[in-house]
Amino acid sequence: MRVWDIFGKNGLVDTLDHPSEVLQVRMHPNTNDIIVTTLGGQIYVWDQEASSIKGIVDCKQDIKGGRLRDDRNSANNSTKNKYFNSISVSPNGQFVIGGGNSKNICMYDVVNKILLRRFALTQNRSLDGVLHKLNSKNVKDGVVDHEIEVDSDLEEDAWDLRDQAERSMPGAKKQNNAQIVKRRTKLAIRVKQVQFSPDGSQFACATTEGLLVYSLNNFFGLQQSFQPFDIDEHVTIDNIIGCIKEERYLSALIMALKMNEQ
Repeated sequence: MRVWDIFGKNGLVDTLDHPSEVLQVRMHPNTNDIIVTTLGGQIYVWDQEASSIKGIVDCKQDIKGGRLRDDRNSANNSTKNKYFNSISVSPNGQFVIGGGNSKNICMYDVVNKILLRRFALTQNRSLDGVLHKLNSKNVKDGVVDHEIEVDSDLEEDAWDLRDQAERSMPGAKKQNNAQIVKRRTKLAIRVKQVQFSPDGSQFACATTEGLLVYSLNNFFGLQQSFQPFDIDEHVTIDNIIGCIKEERYLSALIMALKMNEQ
């Protein structure tokens, strides 16, 4: 990961090395920290000014989902898809959420580097990577033959509905049944992007199941009716603490009310 000073004469400031490929980078909203997710399944928290690592979170066991139909190993022993494609930092800088090629979305405490909660996106058995166990009768000579433990009737119904939808799409021309080639590749659960709302009480994720929106009100005890107002770049946690130290309690109280900070 490379950091540039776009207003400086030297241009490139520093190069921060990682043991595996960097997938996404996020800046901490209140500090100069940089939060990075890598292909190795870790989240790195960098102190940008000191060019040093402040903490590492190993996420491989947290994000692991179900077993893919062509996996030879169990879900626990598989090395596939145990990393985050996308991460997002909450507006107050306290939490990080991440999602990838798994049915799970994970939320971490940035300061303590611990997993707070894991959200399951779906229990749709027609998607690949949802179930954990493989039916042993489908394994021949160590190779998975067709299906993970799925109700065959339910799956055939799902494919029939999908075939009907494809034929009824606008602009689709009718074809003979003999010419129609049915698709038998299972769709897998994927998370393309995660993002916190501006007030941090919700987050949204774009997935193969659609756009899902999660509320954190019940989880963190936030007020359901809270609506942020008159918030600009000066309303931050650090400025609230600074006003308290300077004994400007009224300014600190107003900013705390704006951010719904107890």
